[in-house]
Amino acid sequence: MGVQGTSDGTGTGAQFYDMQNLAADGLGNLYVVDGMADTVRKVVIATGQVTTLAGAPGKSGELDGTGGAARFNDPTGVTTDPSGNVYVSDTGNNTIRMITPTGQVSTKFRYLLSSPAGLCRDAMGNFFVANTGDFDIVEFSPEGAANVIAGVSGTEGEVDGPLLKAEFGFPVDIAVNSSGTIYVADGFNDDVRQIVPVAPLPIFSEQPVGQTMNSGSTLVLTAAAAGATSYQWYLDGSLVSISPYATTDIINDANSQQLVITKVTGLSAGNYTVVAVSPAGSSPASAPAAVSVVIAANPGSVGSISARAFVGTNDNILIGGFFVAGTTSRSVLIQALGPALAPPPYNIAAPLAKPVLSIHQARNGRDVVLYTNAGWGSNPVLLTSAAKLSALPVLQPGSADSELLVTLPPGGYTAEVASADGVGTGVALCAIYQLP
Repeated sequence: MGVQGTSDGTGTGAQFYDMQNLAADGLGNLYVVDGMADTVRKVVIATGQVTTLAGAPGKSGELDGTGGAARFNDPTGVTTDPSGNVYVSDTGNNTIRMITPTGQVSTKFRYLLSSPAGLCRDAMGNFFVANTGDFDIVEFSPEGAANVIAGVSGTEGEVDGPLLKAEFGFPVDIAVNSSGTIYVADGFNDDVRQIVPVAPLPIFSEQPVGQTMNSGSTLVLTAAAAGATSYQWYLDGSLVSISPYATTDIINDANSQQLVITKVTGLSAGNYTVVAVSPAGSSPASAPAAVSVVIAANPGSVGSISARAFVGTNDNILIGGFFVAGTTSRSVLIQALGPALAPPPYNIAAPLAKPVLSIHQARNGRDVVLYTNAGWGSNPVLLTSAAKLSALPVLQPGSADSELLVTLPPGGYTAEVASADGVGTGVALCAIYQLP
């Protein structure tokens, strides 16, 4: 007793560093969030055996993975589900993480969170988070629909009243009973607050209907649920508002009861579901509406683009944005030129000596690096492709200029040019060509 540490072991042989919260799984195990140690510990109640389920002591970060390969940043709250999964408020990363019984860590929820602390789960599978950074309470449906259910976001206070007019001082922990009543430990106000559901969750009176579409036509999906104030649409489990569509055009904000997408493509096909959101919480997801798209011949295209600029350090890089239109993939030659700009007739006095080229795309709200190249390597295929396109300047064998020949499906992309060593600066050219 009184000994601080991170050692696993049995009974008093185990040590904890900064115990923040604990939860039981109903299977004879306790789970302890060891906050400043950035780990989640498992205690077998019958034997007192303590093991580290996920994270590594003293190694903070944000990384999904298994067991000690995962990283947390000051985790605080914890709860479980009947399947033995553990859910953790990763406070420093503003996320809720899920840990399977085998220790596999994944990021479960992220939206609307600011320094999440206490965490609980009701019998319907909804999660409730004491969102300390915004002084409010956030609910997540099992499908991931996020909704502030109590508190005035960003306003600190001590006001009772209607859910979205009440104010909290510093909600740090939370629990829910079998009737759906929520209890919140309000830290700065030194009291416990009660949130009583004011209405049943929305129930669908109309669900979206699946259909078969021709490529390029308009898709309309409709849903209706009594008491709903907004709707959240999903395609194959991903929020429609952040899905990486190609030539689709969402003509509303994807939060109304009718989702309208014009010019559907093959990327629009899949299973659509919708969640109805109300002040009382979010409904379960609707039945899936299967949408299939018959593809007509419509070759993709991208115009040739070039831009020249000074490349500095840190975020002062050269970015070329481009879009592959149509419904089919296209081959694209992308260049990041520095040394090739020095000879006549270009005569650039201070070209970027070692440009590095990377191709990015936004997927599910995150920036994903698809390809990268530093030095084109005198590749004869690249040289032949550039010659067919009359791409200038012509790259010289062994130069440090960078070049990629890639086939990209329809969608938006960025080509980023920076210094390969991270410190060099100079003038660079980003050029993008569509191959015939």
